Amino acid sequence: MIKSQKIGRNDICPKCNSGKKYKHCCGHHSKQNTNVNQDTVQQQYDQYLAKELRRKQQQGQGRPIISTNMNGKQIVFVGNTIHYSEHYKTFVDFLCEFIKGVFARDDANWGTKELRKPLDEQHPILQWYRSLCNLQKKTLNKDKKIQEFSLTNAVTCYIGLAYNLYLLQH
Repeated sequence: MIKSQKIGRNDICPKCNSGKKYKHCCGHHSKQNTNVNQDTVQQQYDQYLAKELRRKQQQGQGRPIISTNMNGKQIVFVGNTIHYSEHYKTFVDFLCEFIKGVFARDDANWGTKELRKPLDEQHPILQWYRSLCNLQKKTLNKDKKIQEFSLTNAVTCYIGLAYNLYLLQH
């Protein structure tokens, strides 16, 4: 009868001959719990699927929104670009600034020129923007804290366009 010799944790690893102590090499993995509870795994997977379904219902099929708050600045990642500001309180705040940047790439003064025109001669995007500004003036309190309000069709179009432009770049 042959007895197997137990490998000491401080012995040189005999399994792969790396020269490291067994406890820092192959022995490190042997102590991990290999008992997997199928119910727990299934439950975690179901939670992941539910979370992903909720995200897709809220955000669409695109990549997830990557955003965080750091040192009082809201940071939003769009593709390989990082956008940040102290003024973004919500993702919609970011979108309202993002769309301006998209249209300012070709002509930085385009929006300003359009806003100087009479309302009925303005580009529809600027009409939507003006509707958003008017809604904000009516509903924001003096502290400029986040407020809940009903969206108008024009504001929905403006924010929807901003989100779609974000998705194209993200």
